[in-house]
Amino acid sequence: MDFSITGLPHVVALASIALFGYMFGRRGIRAFSPVRQSQSELARAQAVAQQLDQISSTVRAELARHEADVKRFKKRINQLANNKENLTWQELSSEAERILQPTLQLTSHISNACDALQLETGHLRSFTEARTDPLTGLCNRRALEETLADVISRRDRHDEIFSIAMIDIDDFKKLNDSQGHLTGDRVIKAVATELDREARQMDVVVRFGGDEFVVVMPKTDIEGAKVAVERLRQQVLRNSSDIERVTVSVGISMVTKEDDIESLMSRADEALYQAKNDGRNCVRCLLAADPGPVDEPAELAVSG
Repeated sequence: MDFSITGLPHVVALASIALFGYMFGRRGIRAFSPVRQSQSELARAQAVAQQLDQISSTVRAELARHEADVKRFKKRINQLANNKENLTWQELSSEAERILQPTLQLTSHISNACDALQLETGHLRSFTEARTDPLTGLCNRRALEETLADVISRRDRHDEIFSIAMIDIDDFKKLNDSQGHLTGDRVIKAVATELDREARQMDVVVRFGGDEFVVVMPKTDIEGAKVAVERLRQQVLRNSSDIERVTVSVGISMVTKEDDIESLMSRADEALYQAKNDGRNCVRCLLAADPGPVDEPAELAVSG
């Protein structure tokens, strides 16, 4: 396959294709929000960064060889001119230098482009890492704030609904105290993996802090959120190990026209508190202005 682009060196054409491919691919990933950083997306971004680093190194190496060749050519021409008193050789030397000067300028330009490419690669890594929880690879609170701002903006502009779920690992402190922090970290990572694997394509899964997670569900009403989150709860329970029987409690809220981020999160937190009071390992919902949690259908009120 020919990757050449008119007027560009081969490796620079490859770099251009790599950058275009990455940016185009990003448009199809979690299209509702640019801050979705799941484990698979983090790996993809890191792979692109590594590829761009390799391209940059290749460009530098080839330019260094090219510049060395140019210097040798000029030296050879000058030697010929010194050994021959024929004016033709002097004219040839001058002409060669005039021809090669734009090439040397292009070398400098591409070298600067390599520096810029490496800088952008660093920005890509920084963007990814700043919005990713290091233990689980999920989005972190910074990414959650940006995501919620995005979906609330869509609510305001397009009247789009969405729901959120707050998920907490049951009796985590007891497990952490009895089996140690390494086991606790392993459980957090296992739950994070299940949530990220089972969440819908449009959902955003966030490690909110400690053993607590948040799932943002765009274009999802309260009933749809119940079904989606109950599936997540059952998946965590199904994949618990024989050593640690891990369950989670979940609180759900759906955005209203009056909600801001704080009121929406507060309502989900209240619903989570109700799930804990109701025996844990269950899903509870709280609608705006409701005196209490929404009654659950039988299949959603299972507490394990």
